[in-house]
Amino acid sequence: MTFIIFDTNVLVSSMLSRNIPFKLFNEYLNGRLYILYSSAIMREYYEVLNRDKFPFPAWMVEVLIDEIEKYGFKINPIPTNVDFKDKTDKKFYDLLSHCSSVNTYLVTGNKKDFPIDSRIVSPSEMIEILNDTIF
Repeated sequence: MTFIIFDTNVLVSSMLSRNIPFKLFNEYLNGRLYILYSSAIMREYYEVLNRDKFPFPAWMVEVLIDEIEKYGFKINPIPTNVDFKDKTDKKFYDLLSHCSSVNTYLVTGNKKDFPIDSRIVSPSEMIEILNDTIF
């Protein structure tokens, strides 16, 4: 099993166009990935996806949130002592740190905002990891 934590920027990107983050979300829908989330992450997803600057209808956001909550795995992570310039990134790192599986990845478009960790990957790197596990 491969577990994934979507940084909000990746989730937003997956909804805006049929790009690599969109392909990753489809991998989740097809059962190749399992989403991990926390209450704090879901609150951020909901708040960001409902911002006026995005063209997402409210029903679409609700369906997406319901899908993640229904089929994803909710975890209540123990907070780390790692400081972040952008405090909103900490909840994603805390969840990743809580999970000891080597098959758990945080997918973000902003790797530079996180500590160096081989499990923090870009969407393109995650696709490569998935392709490598097929063979």
